[in-house]
Amino acid sequence: MNALLRRTGQVVAPVLLLALAGCYTMREHEGGKTYSVAWWFPLTMALAGLVFLGLGIRAFRRFHKPIGILLMIFGPFLTLAVPPMMLLNKVTVDDQHFEVVDCFLWNLERNYVVYDEVLGARLDILKTQTQSAGEVKKYTLELTMKNGQPQSIVVKNAFKEAWPEVARQLRARGFTRLPEQLPE
Repeated sequence: MNALLRRTGQVVAPVLLLALAGCYTMREHEGGKTYSVAWWFPLTMALAGLVFLGLGIRAFRRFHKPIGILLMIFGPFLTLAVPPMMLLNKVTVDDQHFEVVDCFLWNLERNYVVYDEVLGARLDILKTQTQSAGEVKKYTLELTMKNGQPQSIVVKNAFKEAWPEVARQLRARGFTRLPEQLPE
């Protein structure tokens, strides 16, 4: 049983790490750019889920029932839930506006910002210290709109890739305190 899991980990882990290495892509279209997850990354996750399902069935029948049950639950989740979430995550940027669509399970968050409606913009950085990951930074774009409403957009996923373009557009409109690149 341990040899099976070790061999599987030796095969699946490098494939998943390679998939994570370049999972975002940028497409140019009529005056704008769209940043999203590359098509092959959700496909890789779906295939990995099928592998986990098969391993779960094998482990349940031959080796260790609790691990088999966990893998049989995790496999379909990875196959059926994760790829649609990834495909919905995207950022569209053009000369007039930007739109951030971020999805996690049932929580779909959509932010549509017209540059000319922004009165103020700043990037907040929240640093937290964890035992396992060390220092973790959370970036939030805080906007003040002309209608007086504040708008907070967490800079994550595809928005991290689109940040230089969004910052360039906002800096061109006078918000020069925004960094061109996200601080490391």
